Amino acid sequence: MDAGIYDTIKILGCLVILSAIAAIWFKQHQGTAIYAKFKAFTTILILLAGIIIYIGVQSNYSAIMIAALTFCLAGDILLTRKKLFIYGLLSFMAANIWFTIAFVSIHGFSFKIFPLSVLAIIYFLLFIYLRRSLNRYLIPIIIYSCIIIIMTWQASALLYNERSIPAFSIAAGSFLFLFSDLILALNKFKKTFKVAEILILSFYWIAIFAFTLAGIYLS
Repeated sequence: MDAGIYDTIKILGCLVILSAIAAIWFKQHQGTAIYAKFKAFTTILILLAGIIIYIGVQSNYSAIMIAALTFCLAGDILLTRKKLFIYGLLSFMAANIWFTIAFVSIHGFSFKIFPLSVLAIIYFLLFIYLRRSLNRYLIPIIIYSCIIIIMTWQASALLYNERSIPAFSIAAGSFLFLFSDLILALNKFKKTFKVAEILILSFYWIAIFAFTLAGIYLS
């Protein structure tokens, strides 16, 4: 890629950090309206980085990543309103499907059973713990869980094919995304705790930015 594009990505990375810190700060201090703006702005910056990377490398991976990040942005906006939770969940379902397609585009679909088994056990235990609290969200949460299990499975399976920067970035990002969702589920459906929002947002943005930056190496 052109050196100017690298410099632009670095600047966007700094802006992502500053915007994410602002979003988390306002969330912690009840600045709901300003938090919603910074939350969307942070994801917009990451999406912009994805577009610039695509311009530089013209890869299928980066093109698909733009679609995934667009649905993430929609989900971020929708989830700032509690009554729109189900629509935000649907947006993130779509985002995770696009993430999965992007990961599969690198080496094809993986059928490695071990990572799938571990992920399935984790989500089964979480489901047992939360099932009485899910109420009308039971079916959507089950469907979403299946989608994110497949996404994380395919991301982590990349390490079976290669030990490279993009493989590690995608695998690490997928687990951060997973942890973000697990904490969100516990915080929403079981017991709220103040540090949850910091972990949810931090893990989420690091994850999708890691997915995006992996595109630099996948021309």
